[in-house]
Amino acid sequence: MTLKLTKEIRKQAVTDEYGVVYTQDGEWLISAQGCTVQDYWIKEGTKYIDHVAFHNSQVTHLHQPESLEAIGMDAYGFCHIESLNLPKNLRYIPGVNPFTHCYGVKQVTCESEWLVVEQGLLYSRDHKVLYGAVTNDFPERLILEEPLEVIVNGAFNGRKRLKEVMIPDSVEELGKGSFVRTSLERVRLSCNIKEIPTECFASCKLREVVIPEGVEQIADGAFSENPLLKKVSLPSTLKGTGRDVFAGCPHRGKKV
Repeated sequence: MTLKLTKEIRKQAVTDEYGVVYTQDGEWLISAQGCTVQDYWIKEGTKYIDHVAFHNSQVTHLHQPESLEAIGMDAYGFCHIESLNLPKNLRYIPGVNPFTHCYGVKQVTCESEWLVVEQGLLYSRDHKVLYGAVTNDFPERLILEEPLEVIVNGAFNGRKRLKEVMIPDSVEELGKGSFVRTSLERVRLSCNIKEIPTECFASCKLREVVIPEGVEQIADGAFSENPLLKKVSLPSTLKGTGRDVFAGCPHRGKKV
């Protein structure tokens, strides 16, 4: 599914009495940035929430209709939401944590048949995809479990609570910036990951990194700005690295 509105459709958008912008047919919520109330009920019949729709919105309590099927990238990012529901028919989330830079959520009611929230983390119902942190109820020392396969972009972006993560060998894909700006001190990586993506572990508190055999690429800035990093073990399978992989890690010492 691709969430995209044409310019022509956007030109015909209408604004409700609370300052929220919808498409003329009411199927898309385009923007809630101008919403004038904190407790907001999205109109029944709305199927899609556009990318960054709630950025900088003052909404604190969001009620989403059963008709909702999909939300766009960063739909709730940079907002003030404290509580919301994930309705029964919500099934599509693009490969980015929709709650990136949304750290005030305290209560999530998940009614979706395709998603589940456990310990403050949002997963696909089959537990193969981890979208990331929704609330701060996850443990500081997090042990992820099989059958997890994918951790999406920005899954834990800025979640200072996180200090340690154990990633099972069932994981084959990490997203860009999935652990950036956390308080990670220790990470156990899956041996089935081929690439460590851009800024995946940037701006953390890592002291030692063991990159397992099987990893072939380390992308730009993957471990940058880890001033406490003293030791890095690289695998024999490594074929290439991006730019500034260890930039800002003055004490990383000798790579072995």
